[in-house]
Amino acid sequence: MQTGTVSNLTVQLSNTGGSGTGNLTVTAASADNGLFNVPSAQFPIVLPDTGTSQPMTISFSPQATGNVSTTITFTSNAANNPTLQATGAGSTTGNSGGSLTVGPSTLYFGNVSIGSTATQTVTMSNPGTATTQVSTGTVTGTGFSIVSPNFPLTLAAGATQVVTISFTPAAAGASTGVVTFTSNAVGGTPVVSLVASGNGMSPLTSVTVAPSSFSFGNVLLSTTSLAFVSLFNTGNTPVTVNNATIIGTGFGVDTSVLPVTIPVGGSQDITVSFNALGSGMSSGTLTFSSNAPGPSQSVSLTATGVNASAHTVTLSWNASLSTVAGYNVYRSTSSGFGFQKINGSAIGATTFTDASVASGQTYYYVVRGVTSSGLESANSNQVFAIIPNP
Repeated sequence: MQTGTVSNLTVQLSNTGGSGTGNLTVTAASADNGLFNVPSAQFPIVLPDTGTSQPMTISFSPQATGNVSTTITFTSNAANNPTLQATGAGSTTGNSGGSLTVGPSTLYFGNVSIGSTATQTVTMSNPGTATTQVSTGTVTGTGFSIVSPNFPLTLAAGATQVVTISFTPAAAGASTGVVTFTSNAVGGTPVVSLVASGNGMSPLTSVTVAPSSFSFGNVLLSTTSLAFVSLFNTGNTPVTVNNATIIGTGFGVDTSVLPVTIPVGGSQDITVSFNALGSGMSSGTLTFSSNAPGPSQSVSLTATGVNASAHTVTLSWNASLSTVAGYNVYRSTSSGFGFQKINGSAIGATTFTDASVASGQTYYYVVRGVTSSGLESANSNQVFAIIPNP
């Protein structure tokens, strides 16, 4: 092959031990000639059964003309550690086919769900001074395929081409394959080896809601308290939550975000509310429907409607450094969420008294500056007040 270029060769390592000898594990391989290289990223190579084989890549990069050879030594748990003789030739003359290199020489797809597809790319390059004709790209190995481009194709001198390769496992367990590109390039047919494994699991569609129970606590009559629950995708495929239903007087749910498809590892917050229509404890159940098999996910809800207490909460704050027309006060029964405005028109002073509080409840407050055109600032720092009982 042409000096100054790199060519990859794939050889097959086979477990030729007898029945019951266990796994053959090759942990490393080395060449005694620096012009040859065995990439370490492809190790360890495990051959579990007698007669199984996997590919191993060797690269050759001649720096001068003439024939060269190397002895490749393997490190493994085999009783015998055979060696491999490899030869190559460097040349300063090319043909009209130019050159062709492919990298990286090894791809690892990791764990892929059965029936799902993962893709990775390699890049073909023509570092030569003439055009290279790549006539075919072929794949061996179950589940592997070339997505793009179509062959044959032409690579101009200095040009590159990204090749997308996919892996779609049909069964659990490890899979290996070899992709070979055939061309008229100097050095023959560069080969890229692919190593991939399925995750050993059928697709799992699952959704979990948290918390599984929630109490709004004491809620003042004729007022509404907000909270939220979270839906989590606990499977290995996207899950679609179609709808939410709620039973129980005074309870509500915001379904404006539904239906929603939650990606693997993702979550979706859902707002729930309670409007205290009467005194005493109320209970309800929030239920979600989805495409996940098994029972529907649900949340048990409780709240207690109470009359206003004789207590009040007085707030004070520093005046805004910006020009404002006044201030709005927001209150919630949940920390950091569900704030609702509790004053009428903008407050001109820097104090406010909240007389509509329920005994035994904890309230959280923030203040926002408001301009004459109605634009509000971000929230102030949050403070809280615990109302005594009774």
